[in-house]
Amino acid sequence: MCDAVVPACTRCVNSGNAARCRYLIAPAKSTIKWLQNKIDGLEDQIQSMEHSIEAQMAKEARVPMKPLAHRARKAPASLPVSMGDPGGDWWKQEELPRRLRDQLVEIFLQHRWLCSLEISIPRLMASLELPPSHPDSTHPGLLDAMLLHACIQSPEFNHMQHLFLYRARKHLNKSLMYADRLFDFLMGSSLVAMYHYYTGNLLEGNSSLSGIMLFAMGMGLHQISSLKLASPESSFLPPPRDMVELGERINMFWMLYTNDIAGSLVAGMPLALSGKRITTVWPCPLQYYEDHRAYDVLHASFYPEDLQVARGYEINHCTLRAKAAVLLHEAYVLAARIESLGHVGDWIKRVHSISAGIMRHLKSLPPFPGKKEARDDHNAFCGLVLTICLSYMSCIQLHNIIAEEDLAARQHALSGAQGIANSLSKLRHMVDKGECSSALAAANAMSWIPAYKVFVREIGRLKKAGDLEGAAALQVDLDRLIHGMGGLEAVFPVAGVIKEGVPQD
Repeated sequence: MCDAVVPACTRCVNSGNAARCRYLIAPAKSTIKWLQNKIDGLEDQIQSMEHSIEAQMAKEARVPMKPLAHRARKAPASLPVSMGDPGGDWWKQEELPRRLRDQLVEIFLQHRWLCSLEISIPRLMASLELPPSHPDSTHPGLLDAMLLHACIQSPEFNHMQHLFLYRARKHLNKSLMYADRLFDFLMGSSLVAMYHYYTGNLLEGNSSLSGIMLFAMGMGLHQISSLKLASPESSFLPPPRDMVELGERINMFWMLYTNDIAGSLVAGMPLALSGKRITTVWPCPLQYYEDHRAYDVLHASFYPEDLQVARGYEINHCTLRAKAAVLLHEAYVLAARIESLGHVGDWIKRVHSISAGIMRHLKSLPPFPGKKEARDDHNAFCGLVLTICLSYMSCIQLHNIIAEEDLAARQHALSGAQGIANSLSKLRHMVDKGECSSALAAANAMSWIPAYKVFVREIGRLKKAGDLEGAAALQVDLDRLIHGMGGLEAVFPVAGVIKEGVPQD
């Protein structure tokens, strides 16, 4: 029997096991510390094994892609010493001054297209009027994340980014800890992740958004295969109360997925979720769910040859944008796979299949929207402009695979580059006239590099063939593209990161 003698009991000393003596009852502080160290060690082993498994899965199942940006900028995480606000220490309080809150919310809603966010504005504004303890009120973490994005777009409030980033993290941690308004947690956390992307902190943006995507899978948002008011069996969310709430969940998933695609391409990182696991229907503007037009939208398909033309494109920018993102990812993955093999081989059939899907999608797009569309529905206008550039970008990426030996593919790639140049030229003209925000031009930064490389390649080819007139014509397009790249990093820092990846003459 143990006599509890320290540092080792008599029984263990006599048996030669003094070094391994541990009390089973009434443990001393040294034993408790040993147990805690043992737990910590086991947790480290588990974490190491998980990372090894994930790395092996990524090596076996995913094809690495080259990043569009080659450097990430790390924003300082500390709070500013002084907020420089005449209102005093308001920022230390939980509840924000109403005037400041409302002003920043308005700025965020004007720029929500940057995140592909579709949210019921009337319901949001009503929830902001509820007491913080009300279960239907907007969670403080979501509100802070919205205000964080507003600070990016407003020079007046730009210095408050660190404050709202700190507040958002604190409140979102509490939301998860107490399982409080988890849909708000998901939306707020995704906005914080995208904030890191937009400010050039690519690696943190990618890791954060990947984690949030896995959380969304736990909610079953990737398996909303119908418009029935019921949650998937695997979800820990309650069933949606009405069609609008269901629409917000559908759009929330596609917001995450399309931004994960864009972020993974910029950072050169893998997606968190394979498209083969997605059964969620295509997204729609929330008006579609209110008047039941959403029933007319076809279900999602991840085979490009099955991507059907969306109806009502004038207002259904959501479906078009999601399809453009899916096609872009398909093109990049196929290009990376063929590059790793060193030859096209049997993959040529897949190239032609995706090409057919891209060309059909391009035909379904509306003309570049103008001043009237920007004025009537700014959110839809911005979504369509982004969709057009993403679609041309997928056309370039896919057809570049066989451009050297296929004249038709080379022409498709050049047409895509010209489409991007024309779109950005029109957009820059609208920005200069004050008809739309320069943030929209900066948000299309991803399309610059592929278009630039196509123009450089084709200009060189024409000069080598002696076609100086043709080369001069393409040089005009290239100059317009370069002009559209100037100065936008001041509005959208990640644009500067991407711009650095463009080769200079």
